[in-house]
Parts: sequence; C-alpha cells; structure tokens
Amino acid sequence: MKLIALPDVQETSDVACDTGSDPEVLRKEMEENNVPIDLGLVHEGWNNKQGKYAPTHKAIKERARAARRWLKARPEKEIVIVTHGGFLHYFTEDWEDSSQYQGTGWVNTEYRTYEFTKEVHTDDLEGYELDGDNATLVETLESRQRRGKSGPMSDREQQKTLYKIGTQGWDDQGLQLSIAEREAAKVPEGKEVNGTRV
Repeated sequence: MKLIALPDVQETSDVACDTGSDPEVLRKEMEENNVPIDLGLVHEGWNNKQGKYAPTHKAIKERARAARRWLKARPEKEIVIVTHGGFLHYFTEDWEDSSQYQGTGWVNTEYRTYEFTKEVHTDDLEGYELDGDNATLVETLESRQRRGKSGPMSDREQQKTLYKIGTQGWDDQGLQLSIAEREAAKVPEGKEVNGTRV
C-alpha cells in the first residue's frame, strides 16, 4: 500500500481548519511519527490558498479535475482518497444532496465508491470547454444502495443543474467566500440572527 499526500484534494476554504501545514512541518511530523507517506507532491505554497488553491469555484473545480486526471493515470485499480466533504462534491461532480449538511452532503468518515466513466467529456459542469478529458466519475450502484439511495447517480446533465443549485446555496450561506471577502462583506450596523446578518 502506498500513501501519497496530494495537495490538489485539500478542502475548499481558506479558514485555518481547511489550510494545510508548511511542507517542512509536515515532513518533520511524519518522520517523528514514523508515518510512511510520500510527500513528494507537497510543495512550498500549497497551503497559501491563492491561485490554484484559492477558495473560488473556478480554482476548486480546476484542481478537482487535475486530481481526477492524476488518479485516472495511476496504474492501481483501487485507490482511496481521504479528503473533506465540500471538496468531494467538486471531485466527484456528484452534487446530489450537497446542502444536506452545512456545505456538504457527506457525513463524517463516510465512504462511497466511484468509477471512471467510459465516456470522455470535454466540458465541465458549467459547460466550459476543457483541454481534453474531464476524467468523469460515477458512483457505483452498490455504493448508492449502501447509503440508502435507489437507482443510478444523476446523469451529467442533471448534475449540471444540481451544481448550480448547490454552489449558489453555498454562496448564499457564505461558505465559498474567502476570509478577506467575508470581512469586506461585513456591515457594522445590523444584528445577527441564527448566523445571518440582518
């Protein structure tokens, strides 16, 4: 079994709990705890939440696609990804129940099983053309049944609609804004009711 740290699968926001440690801190911790993990892909700046790692829809969906393409090119047939619920919607492009919980439809430590589709899609869920294969995933029927769902995962056209609804819902909750954007949006007057400023 190989353990590989993949910066592209980090969570979507720039809050402290979603921001990784500096590479040297990670290396030291893994060595001290004798954890056999390959940190070769962890580079300076991976945790700055700018550019490729910015908390924006565009940046997140692009790195989710990069992670899918990286996985699809791997020689292993079974791979486990450990990441966060918000990012998993971008990674799997499965937006069903995306707001079931705050910012995700995944429960803590939940696992699902996906396979790469045989079809090659050359656009993303917003309809933008891509420079090659999207590396589209589909949840297996067994996985859906295990979590109480019947029938196959929503098709790609339905996922495009669910993506728009899900990301708008997250935006409305303030979940996709960076810390700087949230601070700039604060109004000194008014009051907060159940987490919403009125």
